[in-house]
Amino acid sequence: MAVLHITNNCNLHCSYCYSNKTNEEMPLSTAFRAVDFLSGLKDKYKSITVAFSGGEPLTAFDNLYKIVKYAWKRGIRNFIICTNGVKIDERVIEFFVAYNISPTVSLDGIAAAHRINRPAHDGKDTWKNVDHALDLFNKHLKAFDKRSPDYLRLRCTFTPETVRYLDRSIRYLADKPVSEVAMITLMPGMLPHKRWDTPLRDKSLTDTLDRQMGKILDFCIQRQACGHPVRLCFNECLTIRWNDFIDLCGQSRFPFCGAGVNKLGISASGSIFPCYLFSADPGRSDKLRMGDVFKGFKAAGETAGICRRFKENRFFSCLYWNFMETGAANSPALVYKALYQSMLKSLVTYFQR
Repeated sequence: MAVLHITNNCNLHCSYCYSNKTNEEMPLSTAFRAVDFLSGLKDKYKSITVAFSGGEPLTAFDNLYKIVKYAWKRGIRNFIICTNGVKIDERVIEFFVAYNISPTVSLDGIAAAHRINRPAHDGKDTWKNVDHALDLFNKHLKAFDKRSPDYLRLRCTFTPETVRYLDRSIRYLADKPVSEVAMITLMPGMLPHKRWDTPLRDKSLTDTLDRQMGKILDFCIQRQACGHPVRLCFNECLTIRWNDFIDLCGQSRFPFCGAGVNKLGISASGSIFPCYLFSADPGRSDKLRMGDVFKGFKAAGETAGICRRFKENRFFSCLYWNFMETGAANSPALVYKALYQSMLKSLVTYFQR
């Protein structure tokens, strides 16, 4: 999968955003060259998936439409879009259905949680817009379900301020027409005023996290017993689900996210990075630049070290977020340790009962 960072522009002002917001957009010529580059990799990989990110990719809808049509002509048939959902309407959903585009929509749970961190630029509420967009998806559910098993994912980011809403938020999201809900921790270290390390030294917050995770586990088990399982994952890059987590507890490492090997991020200028997090702010990540869509990958020797560092990850965490928080890719950020411990406590409590 390759993520094209087609715009830095966005219509929201999220407090925890990691993207370097500007008015820069990926030129169509660069986007078409990226598609040509990826199309040339089809012999190496069984399938190519192109994802679109930003900023907010739907603010560049005209270019997005042209890029998807061009990629379709080049034989690429799988697409993903990461969107805040505010600009989704009937026209957009029909476009998603027609071109097999699976959306990942950011919605931080119930209104009280979402409103804390995700206002529009003018400060207005965005929760109702996104909730309405999900109602529109419900109208087109059959059309989506026929095209892809992962027709709609929800991305719920939680911060120290919203931990107390986690259980209620997951229950609310699980009742939406979704294939999966991803619980995402705040990007560590990227926003000094939103770091987890200081809040997590407060026992009341870790106790709240433990309680919320226990309630979520109970909810997942209840839904499983009723024949309506919840596909809930933690940290979308690694996609660890509850059942996977139980099986993996005895292992020395978790599944490799694929960054730099079978996942790439392509910046608005066409530079290639191991994943979308790097391409969202390429100035910070120049040392991990793997090449560009015009000249291709750097020599194998130059990129081997990059890929090796990613594949050697032995923690339930993201190497990039680790690096931003601790300065070392293989030194897990405190928030991941806390989440990992809460999951274990919840499982132990469940089995003791």
